[in-house]
Amino acid sequence: MEDKCRMKNKCLRFISALADVGVICVGGIILIIGAVLFFGSMLGTADLGLDEVITFGRDNIFLNILWLILCSAFGIGLMMLMKKKELYMRISSKQLYTAVGIITFIVGVLWILQSLSSPTNDSRITTEAGIKLANGDYSPIGTVYFKRFPFQLGYVFWTEICSRLLFLPDKTWGLLLQVVNIICLAFANVALVRISERLFKNKAVTFATAVMLILFSQSVIFSSFMYGTIPGFAFAVWAVYNFIAYIQDEKIKNLVLASIFVTVAVWIKLNNLIFAVAMIIILVVHFLRGEYLKRFLSVCLMALIVFGAKNLPVIQYELRTGNDFGDGIPMVCWLSMGLGDSVFAPGWYDSQDTIALFDGPEDADYASDTAKERIKERIEFFEENPDKAYTFFKDKTYSQWNEPTFSSIWNNKVRGQYAPKVGFAKLVCGEGEEFTKSVMDINVQFLYFGFMISSAFMIFDKFKKKGIKDEFILIPTVIIGGFLYHLLFEAKSQYVLPYVVIMIPYCVWGMYRLTVYIGNLIKNR
Repeated sequence: MEDKCRMKNKCLRFISALADVGVICVGGIILIIGAVLFFGSMLGTADLGLDEVITFGRDNIFLNILWLILCSAFGIGLMMLMKKKELYMRISSKQLYTAVGIITFIVGVLWILQSLSSPTNDSRITTEAGIKLANGDYSPIGTVYFKRFPFQLGYVFWTEICSRLLFLPDKTWGLLLQVVNIICLAFANVALVRISERLFKNKAVTFATAVMLILFSQSVIFSSFMYGTIPGFAFAVWAVYNFIAYIQDEKIKNLVLASIFVTVAVWIKLNNLIFAVAMIIILVVHFLRGEYLKRFLSVCLMALIVFGAKNLPVIQYELRTGNDFGDGIPMVCWLSMGLGDSVFAPGWYDSQDTIALFDGPEDADYASDTAKERIKERIEFFEENPDKAYTFFKDKTYSQWNEPTFSSIWNNKVRGQYAPKVGFAKLVCGEGEEFTKSVMDINVQFLYFGFMISSAFMIFDKFKKKGIKDEFILIPTVIIGGFLYHLLFEAKSQYVLPYVVIMIPYCVWGMYRLTVYIGNLIKNR
C-alpha cells in the first residue's frame, strides 16, 4: 500500500513538474520575443506609406537610448513617488474603472467627431451588409465576396445586431458604429485594468496600467476603422479576465462567461481564436496540477463551447438565405501568402494567393493544391538561401511590430470622409503626422522595454519558486500565438495591435519590479 502511495506521489510530482517546464518554456520564448521587439525598435522603425508600402529606416540609436532613459526615469520616478505618497490609495477600484472607461469614451468620441472617416472597401462591404440585413435586404449575402471570406459573416452578424438595437439611420450609421467601437474600447481598457489588479495585486501597478492605457493613443485613433478588430478585442479581453477569475476562484460561472466571450470574439474576428487556444492550453497546464476530473471537464467545456459554436453566424445565414458558403478560401492559401513576397512588405496581402485562385467552393481543391505547391517551392528556396530566409522573416516581423502607428493613422487617411477632418485629427493626419509617429515610436520602445523586463522577472521568479501562477502566463501565451501566427500567415501592422495593447499591464509590472530593485540597491548602499 505504501509503495502504491509513494508511486502515486511520484507520478503527481512528475506531472506537476511537466507543467512547471511548460511555464518556464513560455517565459523563455516570451523573453526572446520581447528582446527581438525591443532591440529591433531601438535600431530602426518601419514606416507605412499612403500606398501601404512599408519602408524601413535606421534610427539614431543614441537618441533612442536617451529617450528610453528619460522615459524610464520618468516612469520609475513616478512609481516611486506614487509608492511614497500612496497617491493611488485615494482612488478606489470602482472609481479607477469608471475613470478609465469615461476618459477613453470622451477622447474616442472627440476623435471620431474630428476625423469623420467613413468606411471603404472591405470595411464598407461588411458593415453595409449587416445594416441591409437588419432592414430585410439579403442581397449582399449572395455575392462572391462572402463565398471567398465567409469568416467575415461574424462581423456582419455583429453589425446587424448593432443596427437592429440602435435603429441606425441611412447617412450617419458609420459614425454611430465608430462610437460603438469606442464603447467597446472603453470596456476593453476597464477589463485590462481589472486583469492587472487580479494578476499583480498591487494598487500602484493597477493605477499605472490605467494611466498607460489612456496614454496609448494608437487604439483610440484606430477605433474609427470598422472591421471588427476593436469589438472582437473587447470580448477577448473580458474573456481573459473571466478566465483568470476562474483559475483563481474555481467558479464555473467565470469559465462559462470566458467561453462565451471568447466565442463571440472569434465570431467577430477569427484571429481571436488565438485567445481561445491559449486559454485551453492554460487549462491543460492547470489540469496537470491536480483535481483531474474537475479540471479535465473544464477543458472539455471550454473546447465544446468555443469550437461547437464558432461557426454559428455562418450557419444561421445559410439557414436564413439558403446559401452554402463552404469554408471559403482554404487556410493554406493564407500560409502561402504569408511566405511570399508582396509589393507592400514581406508576407503582406497579395491577391495572387487568394482571390486569384478562388471564386467559390468549387475552386477549393484547386486553390489548396496550388497553394501547397507554392509553399513547397518557397520552403525549398529558403533552404537553399538561408540568408534570404533570415532577411524575409526579420523584415516581415518588423514591418508589423515595429510600425508604431499600427495602421491607426493610415486608416484615417485612406478611408472616405463624411466631411473634411478638423481639429486634432486634421493635425495628426496632416502637418503633425511625423511628430505623432515619433511620439508613438518612443511609446512603443518603452512598452517593449518594460515587457522584456517583465519577461525576465517572470523567469527569475519561477526559478526562485516565488509563485508564478498558471494564469500569469495566459497573456504571454496569447502573444506567442499571435507572434508565430503572423510570422507565418498574412501580415499587417494593424493585426498585431491587440497583442501590443495586452502587453501594457506586463510592461507596467516589469517597470514596477525594476523600480523596487533599484530602490533596494539604493537602500543597501
